[in-house]
Amino acid sequence: MKYKGTIQDYFNIKQSGSIVLFKPETEFAKEWWEENVEESQTIGGAYAVEHRYADEIIEGFTEVLQT
Repeated sequence: MKYKGTIQDYFNIKQSGSIVLFKPETEFAKEWWEENVEESQTIGGAYAVEHRYADEIIEGFTEVLQT
């Protein structure tokens, strides 16, 4: 199945200081996260990652949308 759109269609992303919160908005986003991101904690249903890793996660997910 081909997925379209942007990462904002799949995750609600909020920066909170040195932490970036990724809240999955679709089942596909949640499954992708579980399969592709090694370690993360959750806060209020969002995955919390250090700011320095956020760009890599965004790039990885964006690659899926472009294929």
